Amino acid sequence: MRPLALALLPLLAVGCQQIEAWRDQGRLPIVYVDIPERFLEAEGHPEARAQAEAALTAVMKAWPDFAFRTANTGEVGWQLTVRVPQATEREADDHPELLHRSVGVQLLLRAVGKVERDPSQVAVESLFTADVPKATPFGETVAAAIEDAGRRMQVAMDLAWGPDAGVLEGLKSEQEWRRLLAVDAAGQRRLAAAAPALIALVRDPEQPPNLVVAGVGALVAMRATDAAGAIIDACRDRPAEYVVQMIYALGALGGREAEAYLFTVQSGHPHPEVRAAAAQALEELSRKAGAE
Repeated sequence: MRPLALALLPLLAVGCQQIEAWRDQGRLPIVYVDIPERFLEAEGHPEARAQAEAALTAVMKAWPDFAFRTANTGEVGWQLTVRVPQATEREADDHPELLHRSVGVQLLLRAVGKVERDPSQVAVESLFTADVPKATPFGETVAAAIEDAGRRMQVAMDLAWGPDAGVLEGLKSEQEWRRLLAVDAAGQRRLAAAAPALIALVRDPEQPPNLVVAGVGALVAMRATDAAGAIIDACRDRPAEYVVQMIYALGALGGREAEAYLFTVQSGHPHPEVRAAAAQALEELSRKAGAE
């Protein structure tokens, strides 16, 4: 794999790029976009930044609730932060005439100042991959990655600020990334109606580990103590580092079932890091009980 220079860019934005766009008094203003100064300035790909910015502007035009412009006096603006923490290319498997490209994109939309919308920020992360002819400018692949992330951001917005039914429907999606966004939204809303679906997701051994972890986090956020059994089930046949995450979740969740399991794990689990995590979780539960 031949990583491009931009793969080493720091994740913290170090500059601000103002992109001129349109004015629309009827929509919420995105006051500026934060982009690292060296964003997509990998050697040999000078066109990448311009194509990325063009793609981003086109994407934001499709967001019905927002207009990208400078905020007027007295308006609360929104900031969109764009980062590309990963961009690599290599010869495609079984196709030497093609390049396999991988571009990671992070989008974070957050309110600047006091805002009545809850949540006041929405985030997505995506990894775009494609096999392309070797003559394809790298900027075209980056633009496609940003367009893909922008579409996901629109889904995230709909889940964050739309009706509860949209979140419940999203949990049934066949697309893993949509389910993940719906899980996050359910946790942010503390949507009790989503608990049965989240419990089923956590118990499902076919679900990807990252989705199970997100589901556990959402259940903890809504204080669904009846989810302890599902979280315990999710620990079966899992590596120690994964079980440790579940242990801390059970400690945060509390309840008799969680406490009993933590006590058993503390006494008899074969991995010392898991036993230590269970002991710490029990200590935290005891501390909370003493403070009540």
